[in-house]
Parts: sequence; C-alpha cells; structure tokens
Amino acid sequence: MRTLLTILVVALAATGCARHAVVDYQPGAPFGDYATWAWAEKDGEERVRALDGSRIEKALEEKLRARGFEQVERDRADLLVRYAVEERTRLDQSGFGLGLGMGRGGVGVGIGTRPPAREVKEGHLVVELAERESRQVIWRGVGQRALTEGMEPRRRSELISKQVDELFDRYPPE
Repeated sequence: MRTLLTILVVALAATGCARHAVVDYQPGAPFGDYATWAWAEKDGEERVRALDGSRIEKALEEKLRARGFEQVERDRADLLVRYAVEERTRLDQSGFGLGLGMGRGGVGVGIGTRPPAREVKEGHLVVELAERESRQVIWRGVGQRALTEGMEPRRRSELISKQVDELFDRYPPE
C-alpha cells in the first residue's frame, strides 16, 4: 500500500512539472542590456492580420511591457520580435477496438480492430527575439500547447495569453 502511494505521489508530481514551453538561446548574449523592441519585418509586410495574429501581438505587447521593455521604431530597437504559428498534424485515435479470439489446448487465434484514427491539425506558437544590429536570433521559445481549429475565440485568446506567459517565464535564460 505504501509503495502504491509513493508511486502515485511521484506520478502526480511529474505531471505537474511538465513543461509547456521549450526555449533555446544564444549563450553569452547580453540579455540584461536589452531595453527596447520592435516588430521584425514580415515577408511582404502583410497588411491584413489574421485573428490569431492580433491576439498574439496583443499578448506579446502586454508581456514585453510588463517585463520593462519599451516598444520603439524598428531602426531604434535593441531587439526585433518575430512570431509564427507552426502547423503540425497528429493522429488522434479515440474510442475502442473490437477483438475476437478462440483457442484450445494452450493454442489460440485472435483478430481485432483498432479504433478509428483521424488527422488533427494543431498550431504551436513560436516567438523569436533577434538583435537588430546583427540580425541574429538570441532567444527562441516554442509553445507546447496546441491551438486547434475547433476552439472558440475566448478560449483561443486565453490559450495564447497563457502560452506567451509560459514562454517569457523563461526569459531571460538562467
């Protein structure tokens, strides 16, 4: 009984420590010296932003302001901020399968079916910070929580804000 309880506590602790953000950075970058930022140029300087783009930009602006960064014109910024939503596809199997088997004398034969599978498209937020002068990425965060097609607008906004918070909880790197 005591062993089962210990295993349960360890399993719960491990799931509570799951990372929802993966971060990479340039060792030796002077993270404490950066004070200003601007949006990086987008390919073709898009004029129309998607709904999620507006949500992401709002969340990033709020988070960077809360971290003490000042948004300035691109030619005066220490850092250029770029984001994207990377689309990934995964297989989702839900339901149950059926099986049938028979045997005799220690020998048996069985057949079974798998539950139906379907492709699910997910979007994962990627944020990069680059030095304006060198154009080198010094920090990159990738969210592990997924935006899915069927999410309601309020839920999407909440997930984006939470993801940005989780990413910047790991900035500056230790």
